[in-house]
Amino acid sequence: MDNASSGVELLTTGDETFAKEIVDETEDINSHRQELVNSAFNDAQDQIEAQKDNGVLILKGNGWHQGVLGIVASRAMDQENKPVLATQFDENSGVMKGSGRSPEGFNLFTALDQYRDLFTAFGGHAQACGFSIEESQLDKLTELIQAEPAKQNFDPHAPVVKKYDLSLKIADLNFDLIKKLIV
Repeated sequence: MDNASSGVELLTTGDETFAKEIVDETEDINSHRQELVNSAFNDAQDQIEAQKDNGVLILKGNGWHQGVLGIVASRAMDQENKPVLATQFDENSGVMKGSGRSPEGFNLFTALDQYRDLFTAFGGHAQACGFSIEESQLDKLTELIQAEPAKQNFDPHAPVVKKYDLSLKIADLNFDLIKKLIV
């Protein structure tokens, strides 16, 4: 939403008053980000509903902040258990900027990489990506990408399996555990 320099300043300052100012500013920025995410995600609900039968959801923002596209895509992915591309037209560059997220079992990078020629910029990994695409190419990508879940044998209706390394009770979270983890 902003830039990382305030985080560096916070971690390196010895001035408690200045650190408090940075924390307050960061909290304000985070509250604003949360409002933008909630607004964009609520706006996206009609698009999500209209694409219930699609294997990949393509969301087009209208005034969404580019800094929240990944979070909107992630929330929609969690809600629908489908790969999601969230986009917003960038007036500065004249292209659609986007962020994608995909659930376990669907390789988003592989799905999109074969259409690299449609993008003006593209990068990412199996579960997340970022891209820029001419608005005129987005419909073509939308059509092509819909076949990818079947190609990857991805079933969005299959039970979601969450993998984790261990289970902890709140009472287990203490400084002794932290010391053991960093040694």
